Amino acid sequence: MSGVFLSYSRADRVLAGQIVRGLRALGAEVWWDEDMRGVDWQDELERQIGALDAVMVLWTAHSVGSMHVKDEARLGRDNGKLVNVMAGVPKPPFPFDSINGLPLDGWTGRAPHAGWTRAVETIEELVVRSGGVEKGAFTAALARRDAEVRRKEAGVERARDAFQEAQGRAAEAADAAARENAELAHAEEVYRRVVDLGAGSAVLRSAQDDLDKARAAKAEADAAERAANGRLSAASRGLSRATADLEKLFSDTLDPPAPPPESEQAMPAPSPAAEADPAPAPPPHTAAASPVSEPVAAAKPEPARAAAPAAAAAKRSIPVWVQVAGAVVALGGVAALVLKSTSPAPVPPSGPASDAASTAASAAVSVSASPASAGAAAPSAAAAAISAGDDAARAGDSKTAFADYLKAANLGDAKAQDVLCRSYYQGPSFVPSLGVSVNFNNAAHWCRLSAAQGYADAEGMMGVFYEEGVGVGEPRNFTKALYWYRLAAAQGDKFSQGELDNMYRNGQGVPKGTPLPY
Repeated sequence: MSGVFLSYSRADRVLAGQIVRGLRALGAEVWWDEDMRGVDWQDELERQIGALDAVMVLWTAHSVGSMHVKDEARLGRDNGKLVNVMAGVPKPPFPFDSINGLPLDGWTGRAPHAGWTRAVETIEELVVRSGGVEKGAFTAALARRDAEVRRKEAGVERARDAFQEAQGRAAEAADAAARENAELAHAEEVYRRVVDLGAGSAVLRSAQDDLDKARAAKAEADAAERAANGRLSAASRGLSRATADLEKLFSDTLDPPAPPPESEQAMPAPSPAAEADPAPAPPPHTAAASPVSEPVAAAKPEPARAAAPAAAAAKRSIPVWVQVAGAVVALGGVAALVLKSTSPAPVPPSGPASDAASTAASAAVSVSASPASAGAAAPSAAAAAISAGDDAARAGDSKTAFADYLKAANLGDAKAQDVLCRSYYQGPSFVPSLGVSVNFNNAAHWCRLSAAQGYADAEGMMGVFYEEGVGVGEPRNFTKALYWYRLAAAQGDKFSQGELDNMYRNGQGVPKGTPLPY
C-alpha cells in the first residue's frame, strides 16, 4: 500500500476530502478510510506501514481527543513518516508536537496557501525518499495548478465585465424602446384626434407623417432591444461557461465516491418517461408560436400541456434572475447581475401538471399524494418547503436548503424544480447554494419537470440544454432548442427572445432570413 495515508476524525470529513482531492490532483496516491470500508485501518496500517510513504494526520479540535487518530499518528511517528497538518488548533497534541505542524487554517483548496504548499513539499520529500516520484513532481504540479486557477479566475473576471457591459447596453436599449413606444402612443392619439376633428388634408398628412415616423422609430428600437438582449444572453452564457470551467478544477470526485447526504439519496434517477425527449405539444398560450414540424416520438402520444396562469405570461424585465442584492451569479445558461430590490421576486406558477408526461414524471419523483387526496395541501406544503429552503440558504445551511427544495420539487412545485435544475447546472457557484456539484443529467431532469408545467424560465433552460448538447443524451440540437425558446419567448421571457434572435439571424435550426415568430 504505497502512497500517503490520511488519518482524521470523521467529524472533519469535509476538510479531509478536500485534502484528498488536493493531493490526488497533483498526482499523489492517497489512501483514507473511504477507500476500504469495513477494514480495520489500524491493523491494515500496522501491516502496510513499511510500504507507505507518509502518514498525514489532520489535527483539529475533534481529532486531538481521538484515540484512533493518535494510534495512527503513533505508527507514522515511530516509522519516521508522520506529517502533521492542523486546522483550528495551535499545535499537535503531545507527544506528536515534536514534529512541526503545518497550519491549514483558511485553506479553501483554491487560492495559494503557505501551509498547504509546505504540506505538499513535505509529502514530496517523503515520497521522493522512497523512490516514488522525482524531486519537484508534486510542487511543480501545484505551481501549474495555481497558475491555471489564476488564469481561469481572470477569464471569469473578463466574462463578468463583458456581461455587465452587455447588461448596461440592454437596459439602455429597453429604455429607448419604452420611450419610442410612448412616442408612438402619443402619435396615434394625435392622429385619432385629427381624424375625429375632420382637420384639413395638410394637417392630416402631417399627423400621418408623424405617425409613420413613430412606427419606424419604434420598429428600429425594438430591433435594437432584441439585438442587445441577444448580446446579453451570449455574454451571460460566456460568464456561465467561464465559471463552470473554473469550478471543474475543484469538482474532482473522490474514488470511490463517498455516500451522498441523505437528502441527495432521495433524489430519484431520471425516469425513462422523463428522459425520452419528444418535445411536448404546445400549450394554448403558445400555439401560434410553436412549429408544427417539431420532432415527436411516434410511440408516445403528445401530452396536453397545462395552461400557465396569466401571471406567468406577464413580461418580466429579467425573467430568470434571482433578486439577491449585489451578487453576480450564473443561473443555468443565463448569468445575471442580481440587482438590489426591496420588492419581492415574482412568484412563478406551481402545482402538479395535468398532462401525461408530467404524470409519469410525478411518479418518478415519488409524489405520493393523489390529486383527490392532496387538494390544496400540496401547493401549501410546497410553498412552506420553499420558504424554509430560502431561510436555510440565507443561514448558509445548504444541506437543509437542498432537502427543503427537494421536498417542494417532489410535491410538483415548478419553481422548486427550476431551482434544483439551476443548482445542478451551476454547482457550488449557484445562489442560493444548495451544496451540490455540477450534474447536467440531474439538472435536465428537474428542468424538464418544471418546463412540463409551462414554467417559462425552465422552458428557456431546456433550450440551453439542447443548444449546448448537455444533460439530454444527444449532441447539440438547434431544432429542439428553438422549440423550447419559442415557448418561453411567447411568455415574454427576454432571454429566450434574445436567443431566438441570435439563432434566426445565424440560421441555426431555421433558414437564414426567417422572420421571428413574435
